[in-house]
Amino acid sequence: MRTNLMKKREGSVLEQNTYYTVEEAFTVYALVGHSESNTYYGASMIYGNVYRRLLLHPGDEVHALHGGVFAVQPGIAGGDGPTVLPVRFTLSDKHPFEKTYGGEQERWPLDRLRDTDTPTRLASYAHTLPRITAGLVRIGRGIDTLTYDVPALAFAVGEGTLTDVSNEHEIAFAPSEGDGVTAEIFRLWDTGRPGGYSRTSRYPHGGRFFVTDAGHDFRVLFSTDDDVAEAIRVLHVAQARTRRRVVCADCGEDITDRQVGPSHECPQQRAANRRAARKGGRA
Repeated sequence: MRTNLMKKREGSVLEQNTYYTVEEAFTVYALVGHSESNTYYGASMIYGNVYRRLLLHPGDEVHALHGGVFAVQPGIAGGDGPTVLPVRFTLSDKHPFEKTYGGEQERWPLDRLRDTDTPTRLASYAHTLPRITAGLVRIGRGIDTLTYDVPALAFAVGEGTLTDVSNEHEIAFAPSEGDGVTAEIFRLWDTGRPGGYSRTSRYPHGGRFFVTDAGHDFRVLFSTDDDVAEAIRVLHVAQARTRRRVVCADCGEDITDRQVGPSHECPQQRAANRRAARKGGRA
């Protein structure tokens, strides 16, 4: 796919490869594998792409090569080397059989990137990816899917108790239940790396995952590197405790969990109806 990343230079095509350092965090779609689909071209199955959202942090790199665009994230101290994944900034919603006439140019946020002449040197870039199970969420052109690298997240999204509300700035999840108002208050965030990224985050915390309360100036309720199940539990407990309560205007009774409609009568209303019935009318 054509992008606005590569810059034209004189010389061979290899000299047109362009390298960037991330200056402001944003999300991309990392290609992690391919999965079977129910779409065929004749007798041949068309394989779909499986992506997962990846949050690029300041200091990460984007390598725009003639062989594709790759995100390069430095390794954790004492761990493996840098993580290198083919990435896209956006996903096409064109069906495999829909003509695109050359396709559209993918426009990356150049204002969040800075050219670098000293990129991380890599011996090779991954061009062969495994065949894996399709992700939970169908996205893009209909045969592509979104997956999650944390089983607890994948289970919650699959069960419908969490909703992925990520955007181009951050990776976040919200409770799927609620009245549509308090559901906007609590969020479970994924920074994508152990220890979070407090040096660039607007929410100081100490873990990859953290839960915030927007109703109290985005106070951090819980943070962790690996106990995602507990983070999800904290999210739902906070949601349940502050959900909007429904109170009868006549008697003050808490009727949050009761059906309220024309047939509802509080004790005061029933008493008034009885008095009116004895007088031959109805209150």
